Amino acid sequence: MENKPILRIVRTKSDNVIEYVAIGTLIIIWVYVFFSYFNLPETIPIHFNVSGEVDGYGNKGILFLLAIVPTVISVGLTVLNNYPHLFNYTVEITRENAEKQYGFATRMIRYLKLCICFLFAAILFEVNMSAINTSNTLGPWFVPIAIALVLFPIVFFTIKSRRTKRI
Repeated sequence: MENKPILRIVRTKSDNVIEYVAIGTLIIIWVYVFFSYFNLPETIPIHFNVSGEVDGYGNKGILFLLAIVPTVISVGLTVLNNYPHLFNYTVEITRENAEKQYGFATRMIRYLKLCICFLFAAILFEVNMSAINTSNTLGPWFVPIAIALVLFPIVFFTIKSRRTKRI
């Protein structure tokens, strides 16, 4: 196992904004779940096919799972971000480039966390809209946008990391 330097990465203002928006999104998710839970029928759409059409129904208690999952993922990614020296990198990490590479990696994790929060908020909203018959589909746009949202930060920061191998 290689010996990567252990550094504490100082967050930038934009890093803090991303963190606060992710936390705010989680708060909105939880508030939305609590307020919508009592206004929904007992059986709601809980599964959509790849085209975004409802193909499964279940108990409205699933709404809490739609809040718990992004919360657990966010907490996990936040804890993980404290240990960038444990990440895998596409470039060799040296004392000279560690701070910059760790910064890219932790920023990528923050963007992923934010994207995951946004995706779960959108899913929760669409489940609620389908449950009250305002909508019957996530729409064909949802899966491609979800994939793009998750892949974009990974691709962007990987390219950025590879272009700045050396300071």
